Amino acid sequence: MSRHYYDVLMLDQAGVTAEALARIELLEQVVHNKSLMFADKSASYDTAVLGTLRLSPDGAVLEKLDRDYSAMADMFMAAPPKFDALMKGLAAIEAAINGR
Repeated sequence: MSRHYYDVLMLDQAGVTAEALARIELLEQVVHNKSLMFADKSASYDTAVLGTLRLSPDGAVLEKLDRDYSAMADMFMAAPPKFDALMKGLAAIEAAINGR
């Protein structure tokens, strides 16, 4: 699970966040496609708008991610960012996406 969070950070560092924010109409298209093709009952597609998007986990999810991230350390070819740096990076992406 933590691998997805790592991938988001790497995509951001490659400029994908900036490209996506330059094409904000993609958000509506992704939400529409996800709701039709890969619907998740726990998701709130109506609230998936800029200003409300959350990337940063908390509570039990954060603890689980920390353990999972440590467990997958051997999967990396080079030293990955520390877990705290990963979470700070995600918080920065979340702030940028939501205009904070």
